[in-house]
Amino acid sequence: MALSKLGGNPIPKYGMGHEYNEKGWCQMDPQDFELSEFIPHLVRRMSAHLSKSLAEALKPFGQTPNTWRILLHLVSHGSCTLTELCGYTLLDQSTSSRTVDKVEAEGLVRRVRQNKDGRTILIEITDHGRDVYKTIFPIAMAQGDWALSRISQDELNQFRSTLKSILDTIRISPYK
Repeated sequence: MALSKLGGNPIPKYGMGHEYNEKGWCQMDPQDFELSEFIPHLVRRMSAHLSKSLAEALKPFGQTPNTWRILLHLVSHGSCTLTELCGYTLLDQSTSSRTVDKVEAEGLVRRVRQNKDGRTILIEITDHGRDVYKTIFPIAMAQGDWALSRISQDELNQFRSTLKSILDTIRISPYK
């Protein structure tokens, strides 16, 4: 396997026909590039369409995908700080903060000072938040099942495995 350098880190040359220079930059001719075949673009489009579809499914319940993500995390993993919630939900700090403000005003979550000095604030789900979660859970699951309905269980298992492998690879940018 031939190796090139990307951000100072060696990366293997995969059988995708891409050559890299000494700086680790792809030497593909831009005229040969097909956006419709570019996997990061396909993943981004899929994510955007899933979010839009989920938004439409949750709208009759007065909820949003961001609310879903926050409630899902709090039910699955328990109370956490806003910073931790950002890491888990992949929402930026300002979006997370606004969404937590909104769901706190709706009584779905509460902020709780954790230690004596009051600097650590945990976000925890309320009983009402759990009830809302239980209401929207089957809608969110049905939407996800619908999105994957055209692929077999074997393809789904391979897709999940492939996505996890990609996530393990890209957790840390080679450019840092």
